[in-house]
Amino acid sequence: MCIRDSVYLGTPHQPSGFGGRGADKQRILDWLANPKSPPYYVLRAITGRGKSALLSCVVVAASEQPDLDIVFVPVSLRFKLTRLIDVLHALLGQLAALSNTKPILPVTLDEARAQLHYQLRQPVSAGRRRLVVIDGLDELGGWQFESGLFPQEPSPTTNVLLSFRKLGDEH
Repeated sequence: MCIRDSVYLGTPHQPSGFGGRGADKQRILDWLANPKSPPYYVLRAITGRGKSALLSCVVVAASEQPDLDIVFVPVSLRFKLTRLIDVLHALLGQLAALSNTKPILPVTLDEARAQLHYQLRQPVSAGRRRLVVIDGLDELGGWQFESGLFPQEPSPTTNVLLSFRKLGDEH
């Protein structure tokens, strides 16, 4: 799956300019290509530094890898996707589609977290890899990064790329 996002990428006839983050893009693609890399990659920067545009470009570049399945969820006020349960439903729905199963959309947050842990630990089809990208975690209402949303050890063929804003005075 590839998101051709006109907000960050433009259109095929009028692409948006993207510059200054080529090294960051390559670093993420190198992380994804290395099977010995840790399963999680966290991209943090202050507001307005192009995190969403960078991730959009990474998703497009990564989608050219024929063995890679991509799940992409943009947490965003702009796209009206800021409630944790809605984000989890979006993730679980896309993960179910990749495994050709019917999505089970849990009612409670605890059920949704448990289902996400289960899904991310499941092996993918032979010869396939999976990239889960969640952009803008800082825009989730009522959630703290330390809350155990993701399993410590996802499937060995699963990589998770997360982005969120850091405060201007944070190092």
